[in-house]
Amino acid sequence: QSQRNTLANVLEEQYQDARITVEGKLKKNIDSLRRSNTYTVTTGQQIHLGLGPLYVIYKALDIIAIAKELSEEHKDFNFVPVFWMATEDHDLEEIAEISVFGNKVKWETTQKGAVGRMKPDGVAALFDSIKKDYNFSEEQSDFLSKCSHIYSTSENLSIAFRALLHEYIGETGIVILDADNKLLKESF
Repeated sequence: QSQRNTLANVLEEQYQDARITVEGKLKKNIDSLRRSNTYTVTTGQQIHLGLGPLYVIYKALDIIAIAKELSEEHKDFNFVPVFWMATEDHDLEEIAEISVFGNKVKWETTQKGAVGRMKPDGVAALFDSIKKDYNFSEEQSDFLSKCSHIYSTSENLSIAFRALLHEYIGETGIVILDADNKLLKESF
């Protein structure tokens, strides 16, 4: 029970750090994690600039659907979709490049270490330049504007990725976890 409480408390703190209000389905799911009849349906992915390759979204949508299906089949249990952000990955080269219509656009930084802890300095400008250099639809331009805003107002890449993923699929109640946390590591 103490590990369940720790998990829920850390999640609430992480969402607060990202300036995301925990309400609706998200609140229900985080609260549900405190109960012994709750299970998670989990996927994960190294964080990327923007939302990364399309399969990142497919993975998230898949666990949302599986959790919903399990909840309908097993009424005595709760099933919570959890997206585990692999924020401690060190492969900056893999995430620093975005492909736009076959052209590579790269975020230049000298930072080292876990990508989730990196400051997003220059990422907003990267999205602004992409928006300026190409002819996008209104929806695409809106996405790039949201990316620019979120990266310019986030403390690190982990917070930015959480905020952006939540912006697009947060209403589903998916819980986004960053395991790079002292209390979670101590519970291991």
